[in-house]
Amino acid sequence: MNITGFSCVGRDNIICFKQGNEKIFLLKNEIIMFATSDRKVDIYTLRGKHTVNTSLSEIEKKLNDAGFFRSHQSYLVNLKMAKKVSSKADKRYIEFHNTRETALISKNNERKLYEMVKLI
Repeated sequence: MNITGFSCVGRDNIICFKQGNEKIFLLKNEIIMFATSDRKVDIYTLRGKHTVNTSLSEIEKKLNDAGFFRSHQSYLVNLKMAKKVSSKADKRYIEFHNTRETALISKNNERKLYEMVKLI
């Protein structure tokens, strides 16, 4: 689904994307991650994938939410959905609950993640 225009609703757990004359509401706790793709952003949710015509930085600013973490220049992840960090062929990935999708995580951001969640 291709969605154009982006706005954020001021409610705690809802984000809204404009599509023509319609607005689509997504629950933040159902969002797995945001990933850049060909100058657009794919939104992966528990119910499917949406594509918006905006930047990851713009979404990150509008969310202004501690529950989302910039794991890599191309990924913004919902920490509540994160299951583990794994490595494959010199790259590190965040794996999520309830999906096979993964997100890259840079070495610097991996350190920041562990500081945030108090690695034991």
